Amino acid sequence: MKKLIFIIVVTFVLEGCASFNAPNYAISADNVDAIRTTFRTSSGKKINVGQFTSEDSGKATLWCRGAPAIKAPNDEPFVDYVQKAFIDELRMAEVYSKDANLTIKGHLKEFDFNSHFGTWTLALVVSSNTNQSFTVEENYDYSTSFFGSIACHRAAQALSPAIQNLIKKVVNHPSFKQML
Repeated sequence: MKKLIFIIVVTFVLEGCASFNAPNYAISADNVDAIRTTFRTSSGKKINVGQFTSEDSGKATLWCRGAPAIKAPNDEPFVDYVQKAFIDELRMAEVYSKDANLTIKGHLKEFDFNSHFGTWTLALVVSSNTNQSFTVEENYDYSTSFFGSIACHRAAQALSPAIQNLIKKVVNHPSFKQML
């Protein structure tokens, strides 16, 4: 019995020392196609991405089950991770320009996960320098585990596809097209 308790304690201590880095953002071909389709009718228009903010703009760590932390790549704040993902998608679609007249910004209203249920919950308010705005929400489900280290690793791995889905909702939103 003492040996079992020792193993459990060691497991919790080791899990407490771990952190799980989300992978670098992976560009979505579907998002790039949607952006290109949207911009086809806007005759060579380009778009700039302004500052993204959140309630915790500097937050770079989310705690998972009380011990292991989930971090964005390079310990960057999560809000920067989302902003860079959006810029990457626009660059790949060849519509991004720092000199564009239209600038969009984002405010992360919600950015959290539940490793017990396997869900990322994201909400982004998108606004432009033309005083238009809209909100998109993403509840991304992924496979989780009873074991904390596995569940937290899976949560970190699911961040990039959750952001892909969030961006998909932005670029397919009717208000995004109206901003152009």
